[in-house]
Amino acid sequence: MPLIMMANTGLCAWALRINGWGGIGLSFILMAFIFNKCKYEKLSKNLFIVNGVSSCLSALMTLINMNKLLSSGLFTPLIIWNIFLFVVDLIFLITSKS
Repeated sequence: MPLIMMANTGLCAWALRINGWGGIGLSFILMAFIFNKCKYEKLSKNLFIVNGVSSCLSALMTLINMNKLLSSGLFTPLIIWNIFLFVVDLIFLITSKS
């Protein structure tokens, strides 16, 4: 059932999911300001801000036009956001060990 629901981008499940990603992006922006000590933390801070802004903008673009959700114009920011998330996690792990 979830597979069928997620295949139809016009359903409420997609709107809830996209709003969730926007909320995660907002939390990344708010968390960014706890990093200030060393160079890795400054890098983490910048990556958290970029990741949060890209997440919020992608969620906003998707909510404006749900019909083009899986188009290349809206799918590309999702891929970029996932790459940012991976890099942020790596930097966060390095930062937390130092």
